[in-house]
Amino acid sequence: VDGVVRTGFEFGIVAEFLARQPSNVDEIENLLMSIEGGGPDGERDELKRIVHTLKGESALLGFGQVEQICHAAEDLLQRTGGKPDIDRFLEVKDWLAQTFEHLSGRGPAPTNLTAILRALGHQQAEGGPSAPAAGAFEASGGEADHAESAGSSFILSDPSLAGDFVNEARSN
Repeated sequence: VDGVVRTGFEFGIVAEFLARQPSNVDEIENLLMSIEGGGPDGERDELKRIVHTLKGESALLGFGQVEQICHAAEDLLQRTGGKPDIDRFLEVKDWLAQTFEHLSGRGPAPTNLTAILRALGHQQAEGGPSAPAAGAFEASGGEADHAESAGSSFILSDPSLAGDFVNEARSN
């Protein structure tokens, strides 16, 4: 199916990726709480590792918005010497959680991508690789910010189909 997934193998990878994300989001929150409480520097390194890995996997799978948020978060960590702005990172964590729920067919698309990117010190490129793909991330009955990478083979032209695909992958 053009615009969704080219093969069952690729879809299986996407479904596995999405199934792992609730634990990654929980780990991000746990690390942030520990860091805020003065936890060891190793936890900052673990936060960087999770964000970096999520950025790379998202890029590979064509989830441009997730890649963009992770890239901005990673850059902010670098600019601040590895000390995260806890409030901003909690916003990132919440956005990621909502995004993964949406991509799994269990919730609306997040609508605050641009605000979070600005808070992280990043701007969306006009007409560049972060430019919107038509219909890439619209919530049913509402509008959402668009920053999905154009041309991705995994972008759903109808996000409501995501849940059907995930359920089908789980049954196989």
